[in-house]
This record gives sequence, structure tokens and C-alpha cells, in this order.
Amino acid sequence: MTIYLIILFNLIVYVAGWVFVLLNGLRKHVVFAFSWFIFSIYYLLTPLYFYSKGRATIWGDQGAFLGVGENILEYYDEGFLYFGFASLSFLLGYFLYATGNSFNPVLILIFQSHSCIGFSGFSFLSDA
Repeated sequence: MTIYLIILFNLIVYVAGWVFVLLNGLRKHVVFAFSWFIFSIYYLLTPLYFYSKGRATIWGDQGAFLGVGENILEYYDEGFLYFGFASLSFLLGYFLYATGNSFNPVLILIFQSHSCIGFSGFSFLSDA
């Protein structure tokens, strides 16, 4: 019974993300829409497909693939719930940041000095 509540929770989160994109416009939030599309495939549709087929590994449970790979049966309960909360956090974080609500992340405070070090160790940009 709990797996159905977890699936319902994940479906609500992902539908809410797509509703956000539809209501606010795809052109304004194309990065979010692309990320949400990828998340929808990898964190929602693929696990739902595997769960509906009863697969225990990502390679399948038949023939030469029997027993190959990690056992993913534990993912369906706790893991699916954790990814749902992570997706909800991403949605709320983007929604609060993109709509300009009184949400001031630490990164914005760091980068307000008109100098950007970048999000990876490979890019160092500065307008000074």
C-alpha cells in the first residue's frame, strides 16, 4: 500500500512541475523544462516501468542477464520516496527563485559582487 502512496506523491510532484511550466511559459523557463523532462524520464517513468514489470535489475531478469547488475528492488520504496522529495525540493527551489519571492539563496549573495567564479572548477569568469 505504501508504494502506491509513494507513486502518487511522485506523480503529483511531476505534474505540478509541468503545470508550473505551462502556466508560466516554456520560453521563460526552458532550462527548468529541460531538466524536468530529463528528471521525468529517469526518476519517474523508468522506475515506474521497472516496477510494473517487476524487474530486480536494470538489465532484466531473463536469459543471459539473469542476476547481472545491482538488485534495485529496495529502490521502489525508500529510494523512490527520496527521489520524490529531491524533485519536490528542486521544484520549490526553482519556483521560489524564478518567481522572485522572498527567497534569497546563498549563491545569489555570493555572486552579487558582479564577479562570478563559476559552478565548476573549470570556469573562472570575471567582469572586472
